[in-house]
Amino acid sequence: MNLSLKTKVTAFIAGVVVTVSTVSTFLYISADKKSIEREVIARGIALSESLSRSVDEGLAAENLDLIKHVENIVRTKDVVLTQVFSSLWLGVASVPLDQLNAPPNPAAVQYFKTHKEEHDHYYENEGPWIDIYSPVFLNPHNVRIPKIFIGFVRLRVSTDRVRTSIEEAVVMNILAAAVLTLIAIMILNAFVGKYVLKPILTLHRSISKHKEGEFFKTVPVHANDEIGGLFSEFNEMSRAL
Repeated sequence: MNLSLKTKVTAFIAGVVVTVSTVSTFLYISADKKSIEREVIARGIALSESLSRSVDEGLAAENLDLIKHVENIVRTKDVVLTQVFSSLWLGVASVPLDQLNAPPNPAAVQYFKTHKEEHDHYYENEGPWIDIYSPVFLNPHNVRIPKIFIGFVRLRVSTDRVRTSIEEAVVMNILAAAVLTLIAIMILNAFVGKYVLKPILTLHRSISKHKEGEFFKTVPVHANDEIGGLFSEFNEMSRAL
């Protein structure tokens, strides 16, 4: 199938615009995803620190009544699991309760074998959620006595908001890319049609008339570029004939 020059130019322009839009959308979504994940992790760490400070006395005294208020410590839609562990990683409290014996991530256990400082945290991106672990220290309220390490807390934060945000970004970028592609094709088509295709078609008609034996003086030269030079060469050839 023979395609016209205009069709080929239009297809090329559309291909270039779609490719650029696809690449820019991918880069934007990747950057947006990382930014949102960092935000979720930072907020999760802040909540886990708050949780660890709130359960320290109950965990040290093995007072389950004090630990039960863990349900009231973290009340956000994207927190799907909170757990309190002893220093031996035994479950002490959990919300929801049926997850009390859910084991910690082995990588977190391995990490805290060598990292038990107060502000150490470990997080693992599991896909549907991010697990954040923080150590629990008992504050003896005496500046001469260091804080005592007594356990861990685990906070599981859902990444549904991340996925929803990415899906919305994808839809918006696709719509924007479609509109920009259409506008770019219209503008570039008009530009190419006026300054490239129209002169070439004029020259093509002139050549066809020459083939039919109709010789006329010249074709108008409207630009001082390669196409204008081609017209000038054609005019010289026409005059010579």
